[in-house]
Amino acid sequence: MKSQYIKTRNIPETVRKNAYTVRVKPWWLLIILFVVGIVLVAARSYTIGIALPIMILTLFCLLGMPDRILVQFMPEYVLLYNRQNRDECAMIYYDEVVSWQYEYHGSCDLLVFTLTDGTTESVDMYGRYAVSRYMKLYLPHKEVKKARRKSR
Repeated sequence: MKSQYIKTRNIPETVRKNAYTVRVKPWWLLIILFVVGIVLVAARSYTIGIALPIMILTLFCLLGMPDRILVQFMPEYVLLYNRQNRDECAMIYYDEVVSWQYEYHGSCDLLVFTLTDGTTESVDMYGRYAVSRYMKLYLPHKEVKKARRKSR
């Protein structure tokens, strides 16, 4: 098996720059919300009751909350960062993936890979849209979907 655990310091700089990266914080959404708050205050002064809490919350999220990389997609493999040991990541080659599944849970979701040797690797996720496009691009027809419950 080519898939392995590697130290994050051993990841080449080209991977860090060229890979599609999924992070904890949705930066673009937070910036848009902050700009919308500014526009609401500038447009009408009576919207300050709505705009000010939006601006304060987005500033707190942008500046105060920690951010980290969850997953990076490359054409040959995927890097899973959200592990117990923050210095390591799992490098999973696409040709060794039997199936993948996005599981919904109460606290945070999981992206689960089943490999050819029968092992499973998973990573915490906070939104399906960010990863599903790349998973369907690199691993088409390997998604396992839960069967829907029949209504009685």
